Amino acid sequence: MSTDSLNGKNAKNYNFSGATILLVEDDKINMLLLRNALEIVNVHVLTAENGAEALGFVHKDPSIKAILMDIKMPIMDGLEATKAIKQKQPNLPVIIQTAYAHIGEKQDAYSAGCDAYLVKPINIAQLYSTLQQLL
Repeated sequence: MSTDSLNGKNAKNYNFSGATILLVEDDKINMLLLRNALEIVNVHVLTAENGAEALGFVHKDPSIKAILMDIKMPIMDGLEATKAIKQKQPNLPVIIQTAYAHIGEKQDAYSAGCDAYLVKPINIAQLYSTLQQLL
């Protein structure tokens, strides 16, 4: 993440008024950093550590407005989870986030149904802009 990501510099132009976003991430540090960045802009954050947990949240919680989905996770990866989510809720935005960016993976993410693709380390201004476009 960029060094100004959590100091409010990027956040001052954004307010998501308590929109609920599901953050799906198995790395605890990334989870904490992204959660903090989202909460700064008034996002209500739900968290899951794998795609199977994410599916459970999506089926139970209609307040979810978008999903920030990691690709590489145990139990069920982000691409498999995105496909399943999009079958049930095709209009629910899914933003793929990954540290393993390569051309084939980006194409796989869009083929799975993602609405946006962000590369780690996440540029927080880009995250906020992407959320603003999708919400």
